[in-house]
This record gives sequence, C-alpha cells and structure tokens, in this order.
Amino acid sequence: MASKRYAAVDKTICVACGACETVCPLGAIKVHKGCYAKVAQDKCVGCGKLE
Repeated sequence: MASKRYAAVDKTICVACGACETVCPLGAIKVHKGCYAKVAQDKCVGCGKLE
C-alpha cells in the first residue's frame, strides 16, 4: 500500500498570501499569524490540490 502525501509548507518561501487556504477543500490550511501557512495534519487527507 502506498503512503499518502500530505500537504506541507516550506516556511522559508511561504509569503502568507492565503491561496492555499482558498484551494484546500477541507480547510486544513490556515495562515498562522500572518506569517506562514500551517497545515492541520489531522484534517489533511492528501488530496493533492496544492501540487
């Protein structure tokens, strides 16, 4: 069985634009304090919309 690839954010290049928040169908991604996006791993199902 192949393992799922969950969403991940590289804090060094994230500009906190919120585009990933808009695309995520489950609301698993939120911009944290206006600095970078953060993924709630318990909500992420690995849909691949951010690839």
